Amino acid sequence: MLAWSLLACAEEIGRDGFEGHLREFVEVRALARLEAFGIRGELLFAVPSLLGHCPELQSCYRLLLGYSQNDFYASDSGIDKLKVMEEHGSVPESLKPRLPELCRDLRQSSQFLLDGLPDSTLDARFFEELALLAHGPQLRGGRTSNVELALTSMFSI
Repeated sequence: MLAWSLLACAEEIGRDGFEGHLREFVEVRALARLEAFGIRGELLFAVPSLLGHCPELQSCYRLLLGYSQNDFYASDSGIDKLKVMEEHGSVPESLKPRLPELCRDLRQSSQFLLDGLPDSTLDARFFEELALLAHGPQLRGGRTSNVELALTSMFSI
C-alpha cells in the first residue's frame, strides 16, 4: 500500500523533485541507516513535495505510524484541517504552507519508530506490513464507533 503508492508518486515527480526535501527534513544518520538496508528514506519519512503532489499518501504515513484518524485529526492537534488530504486527495492552496509543519511533526514519530527498531527488522517489506497491520484496527474502530452509538441511544435515559 505505502510502497506502491509512494513509488508511483515518486515516479511521477522524479526523485530530484523530493530528494532535497529529504535532506532538509530528515537527519543524515536516519537516511544513512535506511539506505544501508536498501530502504528509501521517503518510505518512512514524509516530505512536503511528496504530500503536495500525492496528498493521499498522508493516510499511508498515518497508518504506518499507528495513528487512528481520531487521534491524528483531533482538533487539539492543530492538523484537523488537513484531513481533506486524506478524504479528497487534494491540498487546498490555503493549506499548502502547513505541509512543512506536518512533515516535521511526522518526522518525530518516524524517527522514534526507526530508533526503536533493531537492524534485523529493517527492510522495506517490514514497513509495508506494519502499515497493513495498522489498517485493520482503523476499520474495526469505525465499526466499534457505530456499535457505541447504537448502545448509547438504546440505553440513554
